[in-house]
Amino acid sequence: MEEYSKTRNCLYCGKEFEGSTRHHKYCSSRCKEAYRLAHLEIHEGICKGCGKPITYKLKAGKPTRQYCCASCQVKHTVPTRVLRCIDCGKEFQFTGRTRKLRCEKCWKKHRSVTNMAARALKNPSIQLGVGSGGGQNKDLDLPDSVRKAMNATKRKYYAENAERMRAIARSKYRERALAETGICAICGYSDNKDALVVHHKDMDRANGESSNLVVLCANCHMILHKEIKRRQKIENISATEIYNQMCRAELKERNEAGKPDMATRTEGSEESESGATHSDTSSSDMSHHEAAPETDDNAI
Repeated sequence: MEEYSKTRNCLYCGKEFEGSTRHHKYCSSRCKEAYRLAHLEIHEGICKGCGKPITYKLKAGKPTRQYCCASCQVKHTVPTRVLRCIDCGKEFQFTGRTRKLRCEKCWKKHRSVTNMAARALKNPSIQLGVGSGGGQNKDLDLPDSVRKAMNATKRKYYAENAERMRAIARSKYRERALAETGICAICGYSDNKDALVVHHKDMDRANGESSNLVVLCANCHMILHKEIKRRQKIENISATEIYNQMCRAELKERNEAGKPDMATRTEGSEESESGATHSDTSSSDMSHHEAAPETDDNAI
């Protein structure tokens, strides 16, 4: 058996290394590729499809590249076929290796219906009939004329309030991240993150500024909204001021009762040895919050 030396020099960079076989001539795959490129002649040409300048090498006398990219090659090599739409029955042209079932117009309608149906399965509060594909409100047992009128009214509303709806959609991402990392600003509850929501101090959902957002638990959020509606019917006062007054009343009530502050209040809400859970604490918080608005009225 022929012997060979394990220690050798790389053909490209000259670095000394130990080879595992006699055919191991390069210290790394990078040096191997660099050596191959350095010893191949690079030619310049143009793409056969779009005419852009490209570079290629010759292998066995033939160019290794004729198109600038894979999509350009598919576009100019795969034949265009005439297909028939399964929805409207019209013929359309399609370039590709697979068979397309619908034309572009019918495909947009089909995608709109399927997307809205999938969203409704995940979130039952999703209202179908907001898009413009023409397939909204199909789940309702209504005449076509009534359904089209409903869709037209909704599309008109969203067209007039497009910027506001986009602002609301942008602020939802910030609200979701804020609710996952915060605690209730009124009662200090933070045990269950799913019970935390984000409240807009000025009651404007399109205002997504960080100074306008505050984290509340579902209990405090419901009581605050009811208090704002009740107070604004009889007083000329802003929603932000009502929120501030409710926070001050809660802090005053906590100090008079000798309760811990928001930072330490959640420490005693864990399950005790006797099996009591946070549900008892939540029920007591509800009765406590219901008494808070009366304290605000007396203060004013």
